[in-house]
Amino acid sequence: LSKLSKSEYQKVWSVFESKKFDYKIEEFLKPHIEYCYAGRYSFSLELATGNCRICDGAPNPEEMNFYVLDYSSRRLLSFEKAPHCGGVMIDTDVDKVNKFFYMIERMQEERKKLFRGVNYSQYIKSSKAIQKLPAVLVVIDHYANFREKTGGQFDEAMLRLSREGVGYGIYLAISSAGFGASEIPTRMADNIRTVISLEMGDKFKYAEVLRTGRVENLPEADVKGRGLAKVNDRILEFQTALAIEQDTDDFSDAIEECVETMSEAWKGERAKAVPVIPEKPMFKEFKILADYQKALSDNRYLPMGYLSVDASVYSVDLWKTYCYLIQGRTHSGRKNVLKLLMYAASKKENAEVYLIDLSNTELHQTAEELKVKYLSDVEGMFRFFRDTVPVFKERNSKKRELVKMGMEQEELAEQLGVSKMTISRWCTNTTQPSAPQLIEISQVLQCDLKDLYETEK
Repeated sequence: LSKLSKSEYQKVWSVFESKKFDYKIEEFLKPHIEYCYAGRYSFSLELATGNCRICDGAPNPEEMNFYVLDYSSRRLLSFEKAPHCGGVMIDTDVDKVNKFFYMIERMQEERKKLFRGVNYSQYIKSSKAIQKLPAVLVVIDHYANFREKTGGQFDEAMLRLSREGVGYGIYLAISSAGFGASEIPTRMADNIRTVISLEMGDKFKYAEVLRTGRVENLPEADVKGRGLAKVNDRILEFQTALAIEQDTDDFSDAIEECVETMSEAWKGERAKAVPVIPEKPMFKEFKILADYQKALSDNRYLPMGYLSVDASVYSVDLWKTYCYLIQGRTHSGRKNVLKLLMYAASKKENAEVYLIDLSNTELHQTAEELKVKYLSDVEGMFRFFRDTVPVFKERNSKKRELVKMGMEQEELAEQLGVSKMTISRWCTNTTQPSAPQLIEISQVLQCDLKDLYETEK
């Protein structure tokens, strides 16, 4: 949003014009942040200010995303339509919260594999970065209520996130009344480096939540949003700014108005939404999903539906699947699955797709629409298998050579520092490696350059 006119967001940006309140996002996200409160100050307002700071253009939605679990006043629902926001969940969104944590755990595993030993900061600065990854902020308002409502089932996931998340570019901003068995557990608290504490009343309470031996000075009393912050072992006086200059009753409406303006103006890639399976799934909605398009662009995958555990796009992995069997009773949706697979296969580069249908079913029309070769008799089926046998033999011969060396395409991609899609395109002659890449390939495969050009190799 930094490329857009500032006047469009004057309502949101006005409180940040003063440089003394400016907190750079890279400094903001170095540690996890925990907000402790006592008294009448609402930390939903504090977290809303943080979310507005993200939305105001410091990072754009391609650089920074956030997800909100609002187990308090539900004020943060106002940010749901922000281009940076992948979803706002409340205590009744049980299934969506489950899918969110599956998504975050999968994100951690994917980034761990992608980074190959470096951390998030090192990866995004590296010239060898394969893809651009946004930083991710997970916001939880009223952590004690979150634990109570979920029965503590995400304690281990949160512990891992607090311990390893920063290395993967995933950060936490949590509000609570302090640390302890009913609030933020001690073993998780040990991983939180920044604590902001407001309206605690006396030095002892501040010292307790800031986890320090003593507090020399108290912040000015009877000032809303005034408190102390522990940043990198330093105790500093802290003053929060309201997200917008607005009365409490109109707070949510005003935020929503600003967020809608931002959303309409932003034309780039938005935050990945927490996946949910629609009540009535429609293909026209399914095929425009970012994950579907990503799988469709890779010759390795045939996207075909939703995975029930986390609502992610499920695909048949052609690198690991020789035969895929679809079973079901009459009218159970078998033909729909075949149509989805035919559609995905027909979109692949240099792909030859055949439909063998000896019963002359309705699939004939789908095959014509997708320009799939239709075989409806035994003679045509026989010719297909006869002509396909030499292709199988040639490809199996190449595969045996790689397997003999203990190397699959995925491993080769990792050793060469390229994507799996690139290797797939080389293997199908869709694209060709450059001269330097050919030299590197010959070194990895321990063969001569001329061998790479010989068809029998």
